[in-house]
Amino acid sequence: MATLILTAVGSAVGGPLGSAIGAFVGQQIDRALIGNGPRREGPRLKELEVQTSSYGSAIPAVYGSMRVAGIVFWASDLIEQRSVSGGSKSQPGTATYSYSANLAVAFSGRPIARVGRIWADGNLLRGAAGDLKFETELRIHYGHQDQPVDPLLASSEAPGRSPAYRGLAYAVFEGLQLAEFGNRIPSLTFEVFEREDAVPLHEILSNISDRIISGETPETLNGFAIQGSDARTSIEPLINTFPVTLRPKGDGLEIEGWFDAPHLAAASPSAIRLNGKAIERPAKKRAAQSNAAASIVLRYYEKERDYQIGLQRHGPRLIHDRETQLELPACLSAVAAQRLTSLNWLQQIRMKSRSVRVSTFSSSPPMVGQFQTETREKITEIEYLNGCFRVMGQGWLDAESAPSAVADPGRDVSSPDVTAGQTLLQLVDLPAMIEPMPSQPVLGVVAAGTGEGWRKARLAVREGAALTELGRTALPGSIGWLLSSLPAHSGHLVDTDHSVMVRVHHPGMDFPAGSGDPLSLNAPIVHVAGELIKYGVSEQIGPLDFRLSKLVRGCFGSEGKIALHPADTPLCILSPEAMTQFNSIGLVFGDSVSIEAYGIGDTLPVVASLANVGLAIRPLPPCHLNVKFDSGQNMQISWLRRSRLDRGWRDYADLPIDEPQLIFDVQIESGLTLLATFQLQSETLEISSTTIGSWGLLSGAPLIIGMQQRGAYAVSETTSMSTNLP
Repeated sequence: MATLILTAVGSAVGGPLGSAIGAFVGQQIDRALIGNGPRREGPRLKELEVQTSSYGSAIPAVYGSMRVAGIVFWASDLIEQRSVSGGSKSQPGTATYSYSANLAVAFSGRPIARVGRIWADGNLLRGAAGDLKFETELRIHYGHQDQPVDPLLASSEAPGRSPAYRGLAYAVFEGLQLAEFGNRIPSLTFEVFEREDAVPLHEILSNISDRIISGETPETLNGFAIQGSDARTSIEPLINTFPVTLRPKGDGLEIEGWFDAPHLAAASPSAIRLNGKAIERPAKKRAAQSNAAASIVLRYYEKERDYQIGLQRHGPRLIHDRETQLELPACLSAVAAQRLTSLNWLQQIRMKSRSVRVSTFSSSPPMVGQFQTETREKITEIEYLNGCFRVMGQGWLDAESAPSAVADPGRDVSSPDVTAGQTLLQLVDLPAMIEPMPSQPVLGVVAAGTGEGWRKARLAVREGAALTELGRTALPGSIGWLLSSLPAHSGHLVDTDHSVMVRVHHPGMDFPAGSGDPLSLNAPIVHVAGELIKYGVSEQIGPLDFRLSKLVRGCFGSEGKIALHPADTPLCILSPEAMTQFNSIGLVFGDSVSIEAYGIGDTLPVVASLANVGLAIRPLPPCHLNVKFDSGQNMQISWLRRSRLDRGWRDYADLPIDEPQLIFDVQIESGLTLLATFQLQSETLEISSTTIGSWGLLSGAPLIIGMQQRGAYAVSETTSMSTNLP
């Protein structure tokens, strides 16, 4: 823009000469503001990159081990899956939706040996052992020349149209479930191993320069990824950081170390006068030490911390405005990085605060190798002066000056690499625990894994040959087994005589400590073989072992399941966040149900079954049954109903009405003979002496009074009492 404006102004003022002058000045301004042309970019040290899918994005060429961001070069549309759970004549089913995607992600432009861990949005998707943490099918292509065509990519193209992408290392994710990533494709990064050992620096320099750079150096690095469009900018950070330099050799460059003695021939005689005038004699000059940086800072990729950016600093005065920063987009150990930092600081001190030698030689035009400098000096400048050469040299760092490096990479706080193991599944016939009262049996599903890395599993209910998807499990629960037998105990008293010893499957499972009061509404609940037990105290007595005490047995109407539970009986904690509830999957009282779970580490579905479900819709048996005779030999029977929503007795609070109407069935037997039946809506019954006399029983005859509550969906268990005729 400045070129155009100043050219026009110069032409108007000074004609053709003014136009040329204006164009020249405008070009200088444009260069200062815009630059000389397209910017050349090589690898840059930056925070872990974000996955891209832009057309023309550069694919890194990996050496050694590196963590690189993927580049999506093929992807399908989001795949929607719809599943319906429940449903009956009176209640519609519930539709749930899940989404998945298929995609191919490139991560290296040259062949590799293997892929280690894979991260999705910073969380491990694949562990170091190759185990997947999220549900997907993964295929990795290593970029070799015999690489086959991926079947998924081939199926998306016409026959014979899909390439094999030989020379390109990439991964194909098929059916990647997106629920854990907000129903979007996550950003993927890959731990790529081009080889297992360290990479020689000279191999990288030679490959980048297309063999223009030759020679060898003992310097190595753990990993490097070539990125960008310019070889020079890829080489510069390596040369600027490692103790190497390049010198001309034939048509190329040769690697030379800082500590190598210069390969120079004998010097020509020094000139004293030039064209009759005295010239500067060979001399040594010392730069001010204050010109040196207070410290050197090196930033690099730290393998020990999941390839996050690491930083090492060396220097006696940590003054940030006097700090020299070196950025090396390579993977190093902390010790190797600290060594490079120390060497660069010492070399900078040597170059800026020690001697600089200026010599002048009289000679015919020589080769560079014909100059002689002091031992361990390098030539930095050669100036031709009318038949003579003025040579400037700087001192090199002595090898013995480098201190031994000690460094700590720090602590890794990223997601742990733990295995998922096999799915553990517990089914619970749940009582009515929340309002409104259910109209179908309520099924509780508690799931976990034998490993700490287990997350969730897909659920399905099987009815014969039909399989209906139910969605996914809740958060991992705490599942274990009894280490010792648990004797039976009355459900009406707190059991302070016994404690139960349990063991869980891995240290990530926990039993809440409890408040000390097992009658509390918030007391933890354990499910053991159909019985619901509250406890007041949990003590951890080992990495996997707990002792539960202050027990209340047969809670929530499960007193019929109170029994002696032997050792090795499975159990689980019931908590809202770790339990999936299904109350509308078409079950009726007395049905049997079979649930299948399929987790990330399962080769076959895990199956669990329950028979005679319906605790949530079955009335609880009445309690406090009482029988007495008055002076007239009339029988008076009374009882108290119980609500299905049984949270324990609460003073001064009415029980919720859980049935459309109260109906009670009363039966009176003597031995095996049924004497009478009654059906009524009150909680009392009086039988006259005349009716009792019609039974034809003698005084003292045994009587058994049994009663049930009749509900809308089922009949309660029987509450019975024995007595004798007066």
